[in-house]
This record gives sequence, structure tokens and C-alpha cells, in this order.
Amino acid sequence: MPDLFYLLSRWWKQVLLLVVLSTLTATIIVFLQPRKYLATVTALAASPFANDKGRIFNENIQALYPTIGTADELDPILSTAQLDTVFISLANEFDLQNHYTMKEKGEAAIVKAAVLLKADTKARKGDYGELKVKLWHQEKELAPRLANAFAEKLQQIHKDVQNQANIATLEGLEKAIARIYTELDSLDNALLPTVPGNDRGIRKNVLLHQLQQLESVANEYRVIVETNPAAIIIVERARTSDWPDKPKRILVIVITFVLSLFFSILLAVVMEKRKVTRIEP
Repeated sequence: MPDLFYLLSRWWKQVLLLVVLSTLTATIIVFLQPRKYLATVTALAASPFANDKGRIFNENIQALYPTIGTADELDPILSTAQLDTVFISLANEFDLQNHYTMKEKGEAAIVKAAVLLKADTKARKGDYGELKVKLWHQEKELAPRLANAFAEKLQQIHKDVQNQANIATLEGLEKAIARIYTELDSLDNALLPTVPGNDRGIRKNVLLHQLQQLESVANEYRVIVETNPAAIIIVERARTSDWPDKPKRILVIVITFVLSLFFSILLAVVMEKRKVTRIEP
């Protein structure tokens, strides 16, 4: 391998030209890119038993249920975080088509704004099993609002999903209660039997006992449905950042300078070897 100082003395103009052009190009590119502010939301998975009737109304077993879910409970939430529906909803809510520079109008503009927002949003598990939502945006005041709204939409989607079973159960209970009331009305309106016996009274007592039990259970389910426990527990909401996070201009320029210097020297070595090879007989 040729001596480095000898190599630079012969090829310094080419090395300098390549380094300057590469660094200048990278500098122009990073300064033309819009600066984006980072907003971060941190959350934990809520316990999957949070909307279980036994946990809420049975004091003897409340302590057996964990209050916080495991990291595995975040998997369906992370899947939901990739849905275009979430980003389109945010684009509509915050009128993002007017915050991005675009030629499209109407529905096409909303969809494109949602795509741009999705590209600037990352949802992942943290090192300790927490949910980390990172969102970048050009407007520093809007970035935390978008990040918090994104986490709230994930919250609402999964609250609705986990509450569907309780809603279905409550609807079934209410139908059963309505049938008992109908049968009680029919017993009250019926003529007294001509034959001796108290069958109608016995049946009415049975129905009233069933009605009392069903009403008690239905009231418990109404409490659960109205409470609708959280699917995620937001530990830290996004805050406004004073400094842009992207692009990291100094870092990009320094890396470009180092890499261009390395490759220009490597290219000079190759060119020097080829030149020496051609000279040798």
C-alpha cells in the first residue's frame, strides 16, 4: 500500500474536490429539508381484567387482579397504530391538508396528509415494555397535540373493542328482563282460574325472583359499560419541544465529511495502484 502522505501529495486536489462537493451537497440538502419537532407519548398496557365484572364487584378477589397489563397486551395496540383509519381521522380532525404543502384537494388531500403523518409517526415497545409513540411535525405547537390525539384514538378504539362483549351481555339481559315483564303483565291481566290451585301465584313469584336477579346483574353490567375502563394507561403526555429533532444537520454534515474523506482516499489508493500497474513492465 502506498504511503498516505505520498498519496495525498499526489491526489490531494481530487480528494479535496470530492470531499468539498459531497459535504456541500449534503449541507444544501439538510438545510432545504423542513425542520421537524418531536413529541413523545409514553403509556402502559392496562390490565385485561380491568372490565371484568368479578374484579369490580367482588371485594374478595379484587387483589388477585393486576392493575397493569404485560408487554404482550401492547401487540394488538401496536397493530392498530398502523391502520390508515387512525391517521385519516387525525388528518380530518386537525385539518392537516392545510398544514402540508400539497396540490391535491378534497378527499385526495386528506389521504395524502394522512400518509405524510403516518410516515412521521412511530409506535413501538420501549425497553421496559411500555408503549412509546413518537411523532414529528413541522409545527412545534401542533406536534404534541397530534401525538396526544393519536394516543387517545388508540385508547378509544380498544376501549370500544374490549367493551363490546359487555354491551352484548347487557343487551341480552335487557331482552330477558323485557320478556319477564311481558309475562308478568299477561299473568296480571288473565282471568282467575275456575279450578282450585295457586299456580298463577307460584309462577309470578318465580318470575319476580328471576327479575330481581336479572336486574341486579344488569345493573352491574351497566356500571361496567358506562365506566368503560382504559385499555392503556398514559404515563406521560407529549409536551412542546423547544428544539427541532429532525434533520440533525451537524451530525449529517460531519458524517458526510468523514465518509467522503474515507472513500476519496480509498479511490486515490485504487487509482494509484492502477497507475503503478500500467507503468510496470
